[in-house]
Amino acid sequence: MTDKSLPILILDSGIGGLFLTKHLHLALPNEDLVYLADTKNMPYGNRSKKELFDLACQNIEYLHRAFKCIFFACTTLSTNTQDEIAKKYSIPILGTHAPIQNYLETFKNEKKALIATSATIRALDSKKSNLLFPIETPLLAPLIEKDMHHPQLLDTLRTYLKLLQEKHILHLILGCTHYSLVYDQIQSIVGREVNVFDPTLECLEQLKKTFASNLNPQKKGHIEIFATKDLKRVTLFAQKELNIDVTQ
Repeated sequence: MTDKSLPILILDSGIGGLFLTKHLHLALPNEDLVYLADTKNMPYGNRSKKELFDLACQNIEYLHRAFKCIFFACTTLSTNTQDEIAKKYSIPILGTHAPIQNYLETFKNEKKALIATSATIRALDSKKSNLLFPIETPLLAPLIEKDMHHPQLLDTLRTYLKLLQEKHILHLILGCTHYSLVYDQIQSIVGREVNVFDPTLECLEQLKKTFASNLNPQKKGHIEIFATKDLKRVTLFAQKELNIDVTQ
């Protein structure tokens, strides 16, 4: 049986998964969380499945530590590599793929849009349905990573989402955890008549169910942050923008 005191590893290409990390800490306050941002290799969106698999393995082994679970907060990684990674490592491998796939199935008969990287759209095979309108958004994650308050970001969001105006969609799926950080701006642009689905909350439920009988017995969990590049920037974002108490 996995050691209950081991931490959970959360992987992302950058700062996007920090939003989930913050809320996971609130939901499971006894758990130790280790966040690794692969900022050296970001963005992931135009990489092949083989490249993504290799990056996932490198990230998992980057810290040379044991974990009781690995969570892919990067949807590009989750949709492209999660099944293969689960065969290689003997611990639970979770990610954003399942909540998105479940949502697509639940509302398969309603018009919906997906904003995501090209690699995520390819992996979900989302171009098959005539009720799903996938939009590749390669500029969004890098802009959010650079400065989510920059006016150019809002202009870019409007440009991408303008493509949906004549589609009369009922749902908009956020296919990248970076987009959670600008959820309010996205909802404002598409209007309240469109349900904007952020898989983050469903991911939290997924993690809580996984650890219902394997919770850390210690009194208080900690959050550690690592990055393959620009650690100071990632840590400052977590502390200042999301008010995350980071263990130094």
